Amino acid sequence: MQDSKIPKLSTQELNALLDVKFFELKQSVMDKATHLLSSLELNLKEETGFHRAHIPNGVLDVDSKISKGENYRGLPYLVLDYPRYFKNENIFAFRSMFWWGNYFTFTLHLSGMHLEHYLPKLKTNLNKLELRNTYISIGENPWVHHVDNSHYLTVQEWRNSVDEKAYFENAKYIKLVRKLDINNWDQAAAFGLESYKLFLNTIS
Repeated sequence: MQDSKIPKLSTQELNALLDVKFFELKQSVMDKATHLLSSLELNLKEETGFHRAHIPNGVLDVDSKISKGENYRGLPYLVLDYPRYFKNENIFAFRSMFWWGNYFTFTLHLSGMHLEHYLPKLKTNLNKLELRNTYISIGENPWVHHVDNSHYLTVQEWRNSVDEKAYFENAKYIKLVRKLDINNWDQAAAFGLESYKLFLNTIS
């Protein structure tokens, strides 16, 4: 066996390898993030009761779901989907995502018949979102969740740089996103509920 073929650990890597406390803290953070999303879930369900007339049949037949993973762009994450209707190309979903080391995102995702149904109201009411730190999707891949200018623009930037008529005619899906820095952890549940109300009012 030749030592030259064995990968070497840097000092930083070795220190990380020996730091078992990090994983205890990580588990504690993920448990608290799950609790946060569970609390938000209850508030979203209560709020949904006031908007049932504007939510498509069948959407609320699917229960909420919290899922987690370890590798969205190399980092752990948690996702709450409620409402969550994903059936082929027809999507009506509100996704709350905690992304380790980055931010929370709160996203309304519409496609297929649900996009077609809500598009007239969305076009009419989009101005409500211009000053509310809201992003709109511009990329081709609907499963990109990190907010960068290759995939999302603020509504104001979007209006200044995109042909709105062509955008709406060609859109296979539309996502509206608000994000909150991790440093504002204590505000996340309230911000998520506020975002949900804002998006529902925009399409109602």
